[in-house]
Amino acid sequence: MQVSVDISLYPLHQDYIPQIDAFILLLNQEPNVQVVTNALSTQLYGEYETVMGLLARAMGEHIAIHDDSVFSIKVLSGDRSDQNG
Repeated sequence: MQVSVDISLYPLHQDYIPQIDAFILLLNQEPNVQVVTNALSTQLYGEYETVMGLLARAMGEHIAIHDDSVFSIKVLSGDRSDQNG
């Protein structure tokens, strides 16, 4: 089953860019998930189990280091990658 995920990370302090960049690098480690980043959020496209496993790992690694962040996540059924413009 294919899914599309829209995720935004909001670190709760002024030096937020390095945390966001590091999180996006974690997301890009999974070759079976298409990752599209723009100024407002990041979209993930792929197989449900793979995408959710990636999110669990990446968010877990981030939260283990930074306890001052908020994640906003939307999960859509199906591959919506052709509609990301």
